[in-house]
Amino acid sequence: MKIKSIIALLAAVSLLTACGKISNESKTEIQTPDTSVSVPSDYDGAEYWDADGNPITLADTEESTAEISEVDDEMQYEACSVRPQCTPSFGVDFELPYDWSCETIQTDDDPTSSISVCLKPNTEADGSIILEYTKGGIEVSNSALSEIETEFNGYPATEGTYLCSEQWDHIFLKGDYEGCAVLNNANDWYDKYADEIEYILSTVEFRKYD
Repeated sequence: MKIKSIIALLAAVSLLTACGKISNESKTEIQTPDTSVSVPSDYDGAEYWDADGNPITLADTEESTAEISEVDDEMQYEACSVRPQCTPSFGVDFELPYDWSCETIQTDDDPTSSISVCLKPNTEADGSIILEYTKGGIEVSNSALSEIETEFNGYPATEGTYLCSEQWDHIFLKGDYEGCAVLNNANDWYDKYADEIEYILSTVEFRKYD
């Protein structure tokens, strides 16, 4: 009787052990690794898989594509500084788009009595926006000229427009900055680049170098 009880007990233990193995093996088979991925916005064209095992690329993520588009559309500018060859005289700081060019002309006298900084888009052959310093001021024709008192980046100034033109012709600074000016010689391309011109002029700062 005891022998039968022992055999029955061993059989029960064996059965429980086998069930434990089956249960563990079943758990192993049904477990799936976490396949969710994070797509970095700066990894263009890389292939990833989503949580369902489907392949995805950066082109499938609308948020990343929009961010790249915004960067591509943004205008890039470079900080520029022009100083006189011989002081005391005036120089000028400004920001310029990378697809614009800058030509500087200075007199050889001491101190420097005239500086002209000519700015224009690389795609345009003629005309320019000119940042100017001329000792004693610049003379212009008063014929058919309309002038208004204004401010230019905090400087007191006079803006001149000829009656035959739709665009301003010049801005002359006054007071301590007399002789500093902005001249509009953009000709036919002013309207095409009006936003860029407006931004460039908003960054202009004339400086006195002693």
